[in-house]
Amino acid sequence: MSYTLQAIIGDNEMLRANAPESANIASLPQGKAMIPLCDELLNETGIPFLPLTDGGQPEFADAINGFVSPLIGRGKFAYVEAEFFGGDGTQACLTWDEKGNSSTAIVDSTAINTALKFLGVQVGDCHDEFDALGVGRYRDTQGWLAEA
Repeated sequence: MSYTLQAIIGDNEMLRANAPESANIASLPQGKAMIPLCDELLNETGIPFLPLTDGGQPEFADAINGFVSPLIGRGKFAYVEAEFFGGDGTQACLTWDEKGNSSTAIVDSTAINTALKFLGVQVGDCHDEFDALGVGRYRDTQGWLAEA
């Protein structure tokens, strides 16, 4: 069984007020929201498919910065990606703080939880931040379009 995710996650109000016009936004618990980077949006923006977990691609930096530019300096948000097949895989993230400073890419087995902690997600009674937001609800990024 496979799992892929490629998305921008941040505060619901901030994303809805500042997201690029072509973005679909899905609400998440704890006042967060997700912009699923579906196939159509990737093609439109030039953002590569899973560039950080698939070895990194030079054109990613310009493409992602162009897409998130309306969000920069408006609040914290994160780019996250994950790819798993048969239990093997990895995750990656980049974060931006409220001043617009971005982190370096993190590629490891806890990258998404690292990004979600940065965004203030609380674990509560759940296993981890990933579970607390229900980010595993769909096996593929495209599934989130039904909620966006």
